[in-house]
Amino acid sequence: MTAPRDRLAANSGRPPSRLRPVLPQDLSSLTRALLVVPAPQRSNLCQHLFDLAEQAAGHVARTGQLHPQWGNGTLDAAARQCCGPLGAEPFWDDLNYINCLRIALAELEHRLAR
Repeated sequence: MTAPRDRLAANSGRPPSRLRPVLPQDLSSLTRALLVVPAPQRSNLCQHLFDLAEQAAGHVARTGQLHPQWGNGTLDAAARQCCGPLGAEPFWDDLNYINCLRIALAELEHRLAR
């Protein structure tokens, strides 16, 4: 069965997303991975993690097997496999966390719009 986002892409003339459906846990893990690196490196790491998740999702789609390094193609798996222990989940009033979440959401929007 085609994923809802892929059906929408087919109707809009856009190619289907290479990302797996993104859940709140994916954004939480991605954001926590960004927290542990210096601010100037966060955008590049975020893009890299999206690339790894797309690569793993493609591998899973082709082979039916988990990617040996990056897992099941989710952002959660890419963040956990690539970055090791994630930062602790902070409260939502942490400005550093909010800035990392903005980076993650901006990259998600960029990937979905292409």
